[in-house]
Amino acid sequence: MSKVSPHIYKTSIKSRTMKLNLKRIACVLSILCLSDGANAESLEAEANLTRIDHISTHNYKLLNEMALFCQASYCKSLVPMSQLKLGDKCFTSFCQKKENRDIEIAFISEPVAGTPGAGYIAVDHGRQWVIVVIRGSSSLEDWIADFAFVPIPWKPYAATKSGVDFNCKNCKVHKGFKGTSDLLEKRMCEASSTLHEEYPDYKFIVTGHSLGGAIATLIGADLKMMGMNPLVLSYAGPKVGNENTAVYIDKLFENTAAIKKLDSGGDITQGDYIRVVHVGDLVPKVPPSEFFWHAGAEYFIDKYNLPHPPSSLVFKGKYRYLPLISDIDNIIRGNFPFAAHNEYFHVVNECHA
Repeated sequence: MSKVSPHIYKTSIKSRTMKLNLKRIACVLSILCLSDGANAESLEAEANLTRIDHISTHNYKLLNEMALFCQASYCKSLVPMSQLKLGDKCFTSFCQKKENRDIEIAFISEPVAGTPGAGYIAVDHGRQWVIVVIRGSSSLEDWIADFAFVPIPWKPYAATKSGVDFNCKNCKVHKGFKGTSDLLEKRMCEASSTLHEEYPDYKFIVTGHSLGGAIATLIGADLKMMGMNPLVLSYAGPKVGNENTAVYIDKLFENTAAIKKLDSGGDITQGDYIRVVHVGDLVPKVPPSEFFWHAGAEYFIDKYNLPHPPSSLVFKGKYRYLPLISDIDNIIRGNFPFAAHNEYFHVVNECHA
């Protein structure tokens, strides 16, 4: 049993009203108006040259399963116990599988009222995994954070720890994500550090969907700098920072070597940073400015609707900027504005039985 006691910060999540939905659509429409359509066709043609169609069974199963851990983050804890199991947190078929229901929930962080961000840490003793899961946008505060586009200096939590050498010149991050991450980083990193001391041979995985994918990137970088060598899997994550930040994160995770490995049909392994993007999903393209940039190696789901079989998964590799307007047809076809954003092998943002 873990030494980390669950820290459950209670909040009342506001119901999704028509007013909030209209705000979301208004934000999306404003983004479309800001997009630069110059050279869209030539850039799109260049990006299509990166398409690679050989995905290992291991990679498909891993990406599929971690999406279900993300789905569980949207479920409220149904049994407020001091020793919580995954099967107590949610009654989805995934959580109730025999091999999953007794997975230990070592830590839960719910936001203080009026602040964004939430997540949990699961310990799978059978596979010796510690899985750090960050929830996506679920409250009004989360959505406000999503659209706080102002770049600010990147000051990772790990940089406050002794022995961590952080030197990222002119690295900027999205203010909304960093503000949210500040509220979670300390809790998640300290809990992860304790679990790493208790289970030094366990492998760390950091994952999240949407806003959670962005925060998972920042927390994953923290844990990498702290020596835990996590695998980071971001689903539908928006752009976290500027190009300098992306270059730093790519070097941190040795992304050039990872892309070469995955391009040749190799398996996703510890220390990789993977982004998963669904065709028609607007969110990975925001903020729409070329100032913001993605790090990591990209897998792309090229089928609009569920199910997403292995044949729908494409490895695209390194990020290439495309103006948002160049993909407007796919965004509209992906059930504008949010259906494509929520479907990643499963309907990830709902607690389905």
